[in-house]
Amino acid sequence: MSLLLEPGTLVGDRYRIERLLGRGGFSAAYLASDTLSERKVVLKELLPPGAHRDPDGVVFFAEGGDAAHRLLHGFMEEARLLAKLRSPNIVTVYTALQWSGTAYSVMEFLEHSRPLSMLMAARGAFSVDDAVQILTTTAIALGSVHELGFLHRDVKPSNILVSDDGEVTLIDFGAAREWHADVTVRHTALFTPGYAPIEQLSELGKRGPASDLYSLAATGWQLLTGEAPPSAVDRVAGAPLPPLAAFRNDVPPEIEATLRQALSVRAIDRPQSAAEFVSLLRAEPARQEPQLSRIDILDGIKCRLQKQRIRASQCPGCGSLLSEPKPLKPGTCGVCRSGKIVERNLDQRRCAVCRTGLLKAIDSQAAPFCPLCRYGHLRSKGVLKKTNHCDACGARFERSGRTTFRLIDLGITIESLFLVGQEETEVAWARAAGRAPIVFECETCHAQFDELSENRWKLSHVCEDTFGVSVEHETRSPGEWARIAARLPIDAGNAACASCGADYYLDGENITLLDADSDPYGFLEQNHGRCLPLDCVPWIAVAKLSGEPGVLCDDCGTEFDYDHDYLRLRSTQHPLLRPHVDRALPVEDWHRVADDLPLREDEADFNSEFDWALRDAIRAGEIAWGDSKRNRNRWQSPCCRLVLTADGYVSAGKGKLTITDESIDLTSRGKSFQIPTDAVISAQLDEDAVILNVSGEVDPIVVSIEPVELTIQLESGRYEIEMSSEDLTAIINSFATHTATKQSRPYAS
Repeated sequence: MSLLLEPGTLVGDRYRIERLLGRGGFSAAYLASDTLSERKVVLKELLPPGAHRDPDGVVFFAEGGDAAHRLLHGFMEEARLLAKLRSPNIVTVYTALQWSGTAYSVMEFLEHSRPLSMLMAARGAFSVDDAVQILTTTAIALGSVHELGFLHRDVKPSNILVSDDGEVTLIDFGAAREWHADVTVRHTALFTPGYAPIEQLSELGKRGPASDLYSLAATGWQLLTGEAPPSAVDRVAGAPLPPLAAFRNDVPPEIEATLRQALSVRAIDRPQSAAEFVSLLRAEPARQEPQLSRIDILDGIKCRLQKQRIRASQCPGCGSLLSEPKPLKPGTCGVCRSGKIVERNLDQRRCAVCRTGLLKAIDSQAAPFCPLCRYGHLRSKGVLKKTNHCDACGARFERSGRTTFRLIDLGITIESLFLVGQEETEVAWARAAGRAPIVFECETCHAQFDELSENRWKLSHVCEDTFGVSVEHETRSPGEWARIAARLPIDAGNAACASCGADYYLDGENITLLDADSDPYGFLEQNHGRCLPLDCVPWIAVAKLSGEPGVLCDDCGTEFDYDHDYLRLRSTQHPLLRPHVDRALPVEDWHRVADDLPLREDEADFNSEFDWALRDAIRAGEIAWGDSKRNRNRWQSPCCRLVLTADGYVSAGKGKLTITDESIDLTSRGKSFQIPTDAVISAQLDEDAVILNVSGEVDPIVVSIEPVELTIQLESGRYEIEMSSEDLTAIINSFATHTATKQSRPYAS
C-alpha cells in the first residue's frame, strides 16, 4: 500500500483528504476539508524515515516500543504548544490528533501564499530591501516563539510562506524531528545542510534562540546570493564563508556584518535574541563620532584601572554574586531538585480494560476462535474430539473429515453469515473468525486484544467496560495500553518524579523531560524535550551546564569551571566576555576583560604604551606645556645658541627658547629672534645640537638644551616626564611637516 494517503481518505472521522501539498523526509502535508466546520485545512501527517503503511492503512514506525511512543508524544506536544501561539506571522494550529498509528496536526490553509523556496527558484536573488523585510518579519515571529521557551528548529526557505501581498508566515516547526534525531542519532540526515547550526547536528549540542537565528541568517544569505551558505559541518572543517561582494556589490556592510555574525559557527558569537538580530538589521550606518586622541583613550583606561574594585565572588558579567552550585544526587528530579525519578510500572501484561487482570497470549491457530461470535474459544468434546463447541455463544462444529468441520448448531447466535450444515476446513473456520495470529486475553475480565503488529494492538472484545476504555480507544501501541492500565495519559513518559510528578522518558543512559505541573527553577523551560545524558542531569539541573565543578551567576547565567587557580569561561551573554569562551584566566583578569581593560600580564606593556603616547601627545601639541590649561606653549626652556667654527660648535650665549603654534622665539644676550613656524623647513639633531633650517636664512640656527622635567596633569594623575633635544627636534619638525602639507595643496579653481 502507498505510504501517502489517497484523496477521499477520511482521517479521524472528520478530515477528508483532497490532495497532497508536499512530502518531506519527516512528514507529509495534505489539503483537506474539515467536514465539521466546512473549511479547508492543512493536515500534517507524521511520517518519519522508515515508516510504512499496512493494507489497513495503519502506519508503523521503524522504531518501535517506547521510541515510537516518545516520537508521537513529541509531535503532539509540538502541536499543542503551537496552538498556544497567536501571531500574525506564525501559522495557526487548530488541533492535533492520533489516528491509524500516527499523529496529525491541523493547521490553517493559506491559499494565496507560496513557500519562499518556490519564489527564490522563480526569481533568484531578492533585492536588499525585500530580503531585510522578510528577515525582520520572520525574526519578530521567532521572538514570540522564543518568549514561550520554544524553538522552531527548522527555519529554511521552504518553511517560510509569502503571500501575494507580501505577508510572511512561519510554518512547519521541527521539534519532533529533533527529538527523533535524539533517538536515532541521525541528526545530519534529518536537517537540511546549509541551514542547521552545528549544535543541532549533535545529540548533545545545546540549542537556543541563537540556533534559530543561524538558520534564519542562512536563509537571508540565500535570499541575497541565490544559494545557501556552506554547511556548518564544512565550515568547522575549514570551508570559508565567502564575501557577499563575490555575488553582488549593493549589500550594505552593516547587513553583511549582521548575517556573518548570526552565521558564526559558535553559538556564543551570534546574536543571542531575535530582538538583537532585528536591531542589528535595522541599524543605521555608523556615524563618525569625534575621535578621542590616543592619550585620552589610554588615560581613560588608566582611570578605570585605578577605580576598579574587585571581589572574587563578584560576577564579571553583571556584578552580581557568583554561587558555587552543588550537583544533585544521581537520579534526583531536575524540576523540583528534591524528589527521585522512578520508573513507572508500565507492565504490558496488565489489562487496560479492568486494570487488574493479566494478559495471556493465545495462538489463534493452535486455539481457534469461534467464527460466529469471533471471541469465544472452540473447545473439543468427547474422547475422540469429534465435536468442537464455543464456550461463549454455544455454537457447535462436528468433524466431517480429517481436516474439515461441519457447523451443526448456531448456539445463541440469531443472525449469522454461516448456515447449519456448512462445511469448511479447520483453517478456513479459523480465518473466518478474523482474529490476529496472536491474541492477548485478560485472565480476569476476558477482554481481548489482537496483535496487529509488534507495536499495534487492537481492542477486539470487552465483556465489562467499567472505565469506558472501548469508547475512547481501539488501536494502540502496547506501551499506550500499559499507560491506560496504569491510569496515565497515553502520552505519559515511562518515569516520573516521586515528589512533584514531573513526567520523564527514560531511554538507557539518556532521559527526556516531557512535562511538569510547575517549574520553580526553570528546568522545564530550558530543557523541555531535550535528550540529556543521565549523568549530566545533576549538574544541568542546577544550571551548571558544563557538568563540571565551578561557579555560576544566577542573574546573567555567566558560567565558569574551576581549572586549578584559574576560572575557565563556559558560557555568558556579556558581549566582551563572549569571544573568550573556553579560555582560562584568574578571576581579576575576567573582570578586566569585562571592563575592556588590559590583563595583569599586559599591564607593563600598557604602561609603556601610555608613556610613549604621553610623549607623542606633548610633541604633537595635544597637551599644553606644563600644567596650565591656558598656556599653549609647545616648548619653554633655557637654551644655548651655538655657532659653527673650525673646532666645531661653540656657545654664542645662553638664552631662552619658547615655541608656540605661531612662532619660535629665541632670546640670547639681550637679543630676540622670532621665526614664524611656517618658515621652518626642517630640524635635525647632531648629538645634542638642534639644527633649524629656516626659509630665508642662509645659515641654520643651532641651539642646545638641557633635558627638561615636565609635569603633566591628566585625569588619571600627575606625571613627570623628561623632555630632551630629541623631543624638541620632533616638535619643530611637526611644523615643517604641516607647512609642507599646506604648500602641496593645489590652488582652488
